[in-house]
Amino acid sequence: MKHVFVMSTMSYTPLAIVIRIFTGKRYAHASLILDQDFREGYAFSRKRLNNPFIGAFVKEVYETYIRKFRHAECHIGAIEVDDATHARMSADLEAMYRERDSWGYNYAGLFLKMFKVDIRKPGSYYCAEFVDAVLKRYGLLETGKESHRVLASDFPGHPELRTVYEGKLATFIKGNPLRSAP
Repeated sequence: MKHVFVMSTMSYTPLAIVIRIFTGKRYAHASLILDQDFREGYAFSRKRLNNPFIGAFVKEVYETYIRKFRHAECHIGAIEVDDATHARMSADLEAMYRERDSWGYNYAGLFLKMFKVDIRKPGSYYCAEFVDAVLKRYGLLETGKESHRVLASDFPGHPELRTVYEGKLATFIKGNPLRSAP
């Protein structure tokens, strides 16, 4: 058996703070991680860490992320999956990543969400929308909402996600208790 991890984060960037103010929720971003070493995760996020205005489908490298967002907080939840499901997810996400230029960032969905307006834009996602859609595709988690209505804060505390960590992201990455033995 393997695990799929859902990480909700609050980076305290100006954009994350705006999202938090408008949603009233603790976390502003969500990522999907298949690697228990937490080297990288998949998300619709900043294409470049220094520019929050260009979003894309990316692989987040957490050693780099914690240098830029030193005070980021996170919640990490785990879902146990069989090896075949994990392998299919990994292959599908890698294929999606190879075609990353064909995917768009759902700016309208993200910004209108702050005003409680839901919009689904085909061929594009914002972070939590992507995580929810992938988990639903594999029958791993049901939020009770359509993916374009999901927020990053809908994942922490979800009964189908076992909390493995909550606190400073840098503390987790530096001392990851899930890390494989060398």
